[in-house]
Amino acid sequence: MGLSDELQVAIENGLQDAEVALVLEGNKLLVEVVSPEFSGLSRVQRSKRVYQILDDYIRSGTLHAVTIRARAPGENG
Repeated sequence: MGLSDELQVAIENGLQDAEVALVLEGNKLLVEVVSPEFSGLSRVQRSKRVYQILDDYIRSGTLHAVTIRARAPGENG
């Protein structure tokens, strides 16, 4: 399993019913996540939740830059 697949599985396992799309270029990640777990949360709270899942990858230097687009189902994004 490559890093991209590993990251996708980690996010899917960490968030309820998550739909994940990501683009990994070197150590830079763009991730779009849709999950009902984000309902009622602010944009900052949503990002924090995803950062918690990716924390080990960031601390190890595997990921250097992460851009997160997180929304609840039915929201335009």
